[in-house]
Amino acid sequence: MKRVYWLLMVVILWIFTGCNGEHTTTSPLQPSTSPLESPIPTEEVVLPLFVPTPQPGTGIVIGSVIIETVGKPMASVEVFLGTPIGADEETPLFGLDPSVAPSSVTDAYGRFVITDVPPGKYVIILWSPVNSIMARDVKNGTPLVISVGDQRVVDVGELVELHP
Repeated sequence: MKRVYWLLMVVILWIFTGCNGEHTTTSPLQPSTSPLESPIPTEEVVLPLFVPTPQPGTGIVIGSVIIETVGKPMASVEVFLGTPIGADEETPLFGLDPSVAPSSVTDAYGRFVITDVPPGKYVIILWSPVNSIMARDVKNGTPLVISVGDQRVVDVGELVELHP
């Protein structure tokens, strides 16, 4: 009986003091670190961009926006399509009414999809509470004018812009 009593006391003492006498805690909010590297790859998986089929009488505009100065995606920026308000080919003028203009918001990777776009000519306008800019044609620096056709998907590719 004494042997069981002493064994029980040793086990209880061991539980209260820990294996080596040190007491460490980990928080679920702060995962513990390991001196070993994880065998699981940690590359971020980027899901493909979902582009729906254009409905009759409309088109779709897709693309992505990169911040020129740092080369990173421009996330959470509103993207609008401005419409022509009259001018000639040499001096295009475009207007924007945010309450009715086709629009989208860029995702974490700077990608956007603007659906239900009536056929016509547009410029892409990047909008933030502080500033707005028209997307530029990377070849010549002029405003990028796109033509949207009925049941067509227009891919403007990667736009490189200053952050609005």
